[in-house]
Amino acid sequence: MDNRFIIGRVLIHIGEELCDPTSKLYNSFVLSNEQLETCLNLLKVASSPQTHVLYIGDLAMRYGVSDRTIRNWIHDGVIPRGKKHDSGDNRDYWMSHDLSPVDESLVRKGYLKRSQLQSADDRLRRLLENYKW
Repeated sequence: MDNRFIIGRVLIHIGEELCDPTSKLYNSFVLSNEQLETCLNLLKVASSPQTHVLYIGDLAMRYGVSDRTIRNWIHDGVIPRGKKHDSGDNRDYWMSHDLSPVDESLVRKGYLKRSQLQSADDRLRRLLENYKW
């Protein structure tokens, strides 16, 4: 399930509840202008292209392994070497949308089970299924 769809559905639901004077959310929701500004800034950051940049630690969390394992996989050619920033940052990085072939390769070569790749999506799907829209 696409993350844009998930956040879109959540925002639609919150919006509908906040516009309904009979809803629990409408009657219990208090938001200062400062908090509103913070929420809007959070949405800007979340939709920024930089949030799609992943580093070694992010890959380790994505695959449920240690940073050292990711470095070993890179050294062994299991994961392609990341790109380098033009800004002088010497860390390798990967774009999240480029990792689908890497995911499939890790499963095909037996480094990961398919269920390990789907665990985050499955958690989000269960959360949405149990959420009262």
